[in-house]
Amino acid sequence: MTAKLYLSVVFFFIIYPTCLAQDSTRAQQLIQLEDVYGKNTFEARGTRNFRFSTDGTHYYQLGIQGDLLRFRLADGKLRDTILTKRRLSQQEGGRGLSLNGHVWNEKEDLLLLHSQRNKIYRFSFTSIPWLYDIKNDSLFQLTDRPVRNVSFSPIGRQLAYCRDNNLFLYDLDARKEIQITHASHDEGVQNGISDWVYEETFGVVQAYKWSYDGRYVAYYTFDMSQVPTHTFPIYDAKSLAGENYSYRYYRPGEPIAKVSIHIYDLHTGETQLGDKPDEAEYYYPRIYWAKDSRSLFIYKMPRNQKSFEIGQVDMQNVIYKTVLTERDKRYIDRATFDAFYSFADEKRFIYMSEKEGWRRLYLYDLGKNKEILLTPFSYDTDRLLAVDEKGGKLYCSVAEDPRERQVLSIGLSKGNIQRLTDTSGWNTLSFNRAFTHYLRIFSTIDVPPVATVHSVKDGTVISIEDNARLKDTLYYFRLSAPQFVHIPNRHGVDLNAWILYPPDYREGAKYPVLFANYGGPGSQRVTNSWGTVNFWHQYLAQQGIIVVCVDNTGTGYRGADFKKAIYGRLGIQEIEDQMDAARWLSTRYTTVDSTRIAYWGWSFGGFMASMAITYGADVFSTAVSVAPVTHWKLYQSGYAERHMGLPKDNPEGYAQSTPMAYIDRMKGNLLLIHGTADDNVHFRNSAVFSQQLIKEGKQFEQYYYPDKDHAIAGTQTRFHLYRLMTDYLLKKLKGDHENQ
Repeated sequence: MTAKLYLSVVFFFIIYPTCLAQDSTRAQQLIQLEDVYGKNTFEARGTRNFRFSTDGTHYYQLGIQGDLLRFRLADGKLRDTILTKRRLSQQEGGRGLSLNGHVWNEKEDLLLLHSQRNKIYRFSFTSIPWLYDIKNDSLFQLTDRPVRNVSFSPIGRQLAYCRDNNLFLYDLDARKEIQITHASHDEGVQNGISDWVYEETFGVVQAYKWSYDGRYVAYYTFDMSQVPTHTFPIYDAKSLAGENYSYRYYRPGEPIAKVSIHIYDLHTGETQLGDKPDEAEYYYPRIYWAKDSRSLFIYKMPRNQKSFEIGQVDMQNVIYKTVLTERDKRYIDRATFDAFYSFADEKRFIYMSEKEGWRRLYLYDLGKNKEILLTPFSYDTDRLLAVDEKGGKLYCSVAEDPRERQVLSIGLSKGNIQRLTDTSGWNTLSFNRAFTHYLRIFSTIDVPPVATVHSVKDGTVISIEDNARLKDTLYYFRLSAPQFVHIPNRHGVDLNAWILYPPDYREGAKYPVLFANYGGPGSQRVTNSWGTVNFWHQYLAQQGIIVVCVDNTGTGYRGADFKKAIYGRLGIQEIEDQMDAARWLSTRYTTVDSTRIAYWGWSFGGFMASMAITYGADVFSTAVSVAPVTHWKLYQSGYAERHMGLPKDNPEGYAQSTPMAYIDRMKGNLLLIHGTADDNVHFRNSAVFSQQLIKEGKQFEQYYYPDKDHAIAGTQTRFHLYRLMTDYLLKKLKGDHENQ
């Protein structure tokens, strides 16, 4: 395939005059690292807890001062103030409470608030829950002990939450707590609470789900008695008292949690078994209630993740039956499980599959045992956004151009298609219940997010957030305009990429290059959306470094074959693509110094950086690897086995898919960084890699952050981290090679 350079001319003519085009009449202020990590100079505003009201005529939003406001959908004008930040603080127990992250009940007369939030894993946390009664202007503390996964019943005045590995209900009228499960703390069983792997790999945090009529609660039970315990030290400089943190975590080949699905009936107080696997090991990545609450749909897949089935539990007899099965020679992508919708007639459901090579939506008829293809496109469907049963249509986002997202409506009977968006960029839509209005969030690679509410009937647009202040800020900084390109790999496949040149870039000079990438299965970093190019990249470009990002083979939204080609050998084809891109740049652009090409990444990107300096040593002279997986047997089984297979079935793949297999090739510079309390990619990954580097006589630098997890978060810590990486890259890439 002929190599082609595609400059996205349409984007540039439309966008650059708005935000990033150079203007000689304005001040050319340079970015300081403190602007990026510390001052939040370039922080974009979100929609501030935007929510459509259930009555279909209003929407709620937090004001700039943190007050909860209600607006009219007809014209966007303020109707009233629901609760002020000051009034909340005046309530008994209200001091210290925030309206950020509040949750409404169905009747919109109660607000759920949290105090004393303590993080558990990436998404989960414990808190003390509070309820604010809007009508009576009163605040009520739900429990005096920390709980997690608090949620309202869809109908009625009840809540559910988890504490001490058990699931509880709370009746607001009776002010009474009801314990549903009775697992002891030390038997390795937990109910309604995800284990670490389910939360991280399948996105299951609240491991229970209310039925739509509020009668049933379906919940997960995790038996982790056979799951290995992982322990790491906590140093705690404040107390100087050493202690250990332990939790259950299963790696490839180790025993996984035994999971079963149970259903509690609030009317009878009885619990029945929804499904429990036999001796084989299974995952239950999703459960969904039917709209009429008469049945529960269960996604179930074997440990190797090469197949899945959708089962249905009829609540009349509580018997599980398989209604659909699918197999893949490589793996099933967990993202397809997020698109599911059951119709009110209980006869049909929509699901997502990649069985025909593209991510598509299908309408399955339970009575006829037949299905209809709803998105027959030769490109990936991204998400199922909503289904309007009354209007006979669904709404979905698609990746016709993998770098963008557009939104379509599709008729459920005739399949007629209508575009709701067509402007180049990244579009996200969410609808109110009546499907009379939708919230649109739009951005591009160099235009911050703009949030607007649209009337479906007359097209009226209400501005929710335009990020005008950020756009004004950008106007005064000397920023580079990123360029989209296509770069061919050795197999003749064009890879999507962007390039960020220094603002004073000139022909005849020689520039170092930094590859900034993630590269993991199904991911994307080359998108026409805000945040794709971050301001640290802009800062480095101002220091005279060309920054490049390439979505290699294995990344998402280019079809199943492109994504799953890396199965069984993670990191090999991915880093070969990055090497091909570096060589292509070196031969295509005389300004690229092929002796000064670096690679940096975090997590899977850190793994790629470690592969770059070992496997790709002939191309990459420097690497910064943050929190890397260095051997897939050291990572969690849900992710590793999905993309690598089981260790017993693929020993050669595991042996080859590690930078430690290629240490002998290493000849450049490596900075290795990790948090010692990383519960995701364990510090052991970097420690073992370091041991092997030392054993092979390789010089490198390493830095660890005590008691920091995978995010290495904290204002001072994050600034320290990026100062460390900046100084290292400038030293290794610039040094005595300053442009003349």
